[in-house]
Amino acid sequence: MKIKIIAIGMLKEKYLKDMSDEYTKRLSKYTKVEIIEIKEENDTHPNAKEIEGKKILSSIKPKDYVIALTLNKKEYTSEEFATWLNDKFMKTSELVFVIGGSLGLCNSVTNRANECLTLSKLTFTHQMSRIILLEQIYRGFKINHHEKYHK
Repeated sequence: MKIKIIAIGMLKEKYLKDMSDEYTKRLSKYTKVEIIEIKEENDTHPNAKEIEGKKILSSIKPKDYVIALTLNKKEYTSEEFATWLNDKFMKTSELVFVIGGSLGLCNSVTNRANECLTLSKLTFTHQMSRIILLEQIYRGFKINHHEKYHK
């Protein structure tokens, strides 16, 4: 099993890097995690979102199962997400999550995605979205293994 996260933007703040590293380390008990960071384009460029989209798509293989994190799509409780995660890993050995930058994701990326999910109706920075995603994946594995963590 492997999880790949393709994210627009770098984690610049030490506390965010530390959190990402901590959840990646915790997840190593259950699965391999690869994080691909793609430089965010200048949002004043007229084609910034499309340029980011091309870079994202170049990191995706044809057989990858891709989940785009977008607004106004399917939301899960932690328990539902754990079940969803388990179901996906029964069908594929690698999941690719895509997190857009401040401009969001272009249509070519969401069209390529096998599914689109929403973390929350609340708005988060793309950096925080990565941390929340890692934490929820970790929580999902803990739930699925009936291990203490989830409350």
